[in-house]
Amino acid sequence: MMRVAAWCLQSDFLRRPSMSAVVKVLEALVEVENNLDYSFTTPVVPRAITVAGHQVDGNGATTPLFASALSGPRFEKHFGKMANGSLCVTRAMQHELAQNWGINAAVLYDQPPEFFRPTSLEEKHKLFCRIHSHLSQPYGLRDCISHGMVEIGSRDLNKTLFSAQVDNDIFLKHNRPAVIVSSTSWTPDEDFGILLEAAVMYDRRVAALLNEDDSTGEEVLWKEIYDGKQFLYPMLLFIITGKGPEKEKYEEKIKKLNLKRVSFRTMWLSAEDYPLLLGSADLGVCLHTSSSGLDLPMKVVDMFGCGLPVCAVSYSCIEELVKVEKNGLLFSSSSELADELLMLFKGFPDECNALKSLRDGALEMGSSARWATEWEKNAKPLISEASPIFSN
Repeated sequence: MMRVAAWCLQSDFLRRPSMSAVVKVLEALVEVENNLDYSFTTPVVPRAITVAGHQVDGNGATTPLFASALSGPRFEKHFGKMANGSLCVTRAMQHELAQNWGINAAVLYDQPPEFFRPTSLEEKHKLFCRIHSHLSQPYGLRDCISHGMVEIGSRDLNKTLFSAQVDNDIFLKHNRPAVIVSSTSWTPDEDFGILLEAAVMYDRRVAALLNEDDSTGEEVLWKEIYDGKQFLYPMLLFIITGKGPEKEKYEEKIKKLNLKRVSFRTMWLSAEDYPLLLGSADLGVCLHTSSSGLDLPMKVVDMFGCGLPVCAVSYSCIEELVKVEKNGLLFSSSSELADELLMLFKGFPDECNALKSLRDGALEMGSSARWATEWEKNAKPLISEASPIFSN
């Protein structure tokens, strides 16, 4: 089968097989040709005008249009219709397959693995203790998070910026920063600039809402916060997880932000600690936009599994997963995201009813939507219907 795939993906369209030739190979009537070209690159094709079955290039010469140039979709359409059953991951994809491919598919939504679950208070405290040293390293000379780390120091190993343990009792601090998590592959597919702009807007709008004097130094503000003064809006700590090519570029931009109430940290967590971080955070942010508009971000599925509400970039089918004002919110710009942050975190941690309502919705979805239930509801009936065919 791999040689058949290589045969169909050759760069030279002339060397690609016709559909009938592939079918004959699959039926064991002929062999795949030898001397395949394994350099699977797509040559750049100039803009062309199609005239009577020919394409006219920029020089006026004509070359035949080869159907094998679109062999991938043709194979899928041909063999997809031959399946005894089909599954897809969204209703939008289900509609696309029915309308344009003639394939009737059942929807089987992705679900989080069992280890993506709500995090206990003890687990949160232990995680904050483990990542304490990493959080103390700012992008720049100092920020609101690193200042708090200095205030805590290394005197008491049972205290973190977010939690404390006294004897056997663990509690979350009232003046703790709100933790916002976003996972990314640091590629151009996700516009991380939206998040940075929203952070700047949050910082400036909070200062304006609280009528703060621009001359007030950030260290004065930080000391008031860590001395126990309550503010209507909390400090925000954005923890960005993942690796990718644009990470360093955005880290340089973060260094230049100079914000009073917002800090950023980038991390690469172990497979054990990542679910714990999601369960310990207060909000998730998803910048994923689907190139096809037909799939859903798995990172949001995992966040819901941990009971974490999400603010996500809006696109065509995202509302199949993010239920607005039930388990999350959608945004289309940095300004909209900043507005949502202000609305959700007003009165944090005790008086933020909108955030609590979204968390309840995320917890409900995470507890009810698991692979076992999704499989029983949507996959098992399809397989059961097809099983007599396989037993003959």
